[in-house]
Amino acid sequence: MDEERQQKLKRLLAEMWKQNLPETQARIDQLHTAISAAAKGSLSEEQRLNAEEVAHKLAGALGTYGLREASVSAREIETCFAEADFNIPELRRKVEEVRVAVQQ
Repeated sequence: MDEERQQKLKRLLAEMWKQNLPETQARIDQLHTAISAAAKGSLSEEQRLNAEEVAHKLAGALGTYGLREASVSAREIETCFAEADFNIPELRRKVEEVRVAVQQ
């Protein structure tokens, strides 16, 4: 791929990221809410499944935009919700890693 095409692709991805940032931040907020519910012992099955799906979508989006480490953290969050394995401090740490990566 020549330099001009690479620059065009970078600009396109940057614009798409800008457009999708509010949705990405909303997904992070949804994960915070689900983790809080899990910490209280009030996470319903529907909420757990939704959090798993949200984390899955977040992982894919972050990978698309080159946020590899944040994508890995989101996949780990997805796995925790899929397996109903709620290590709350670890989940909070992983969501914070994702939030920080998204804000940079």
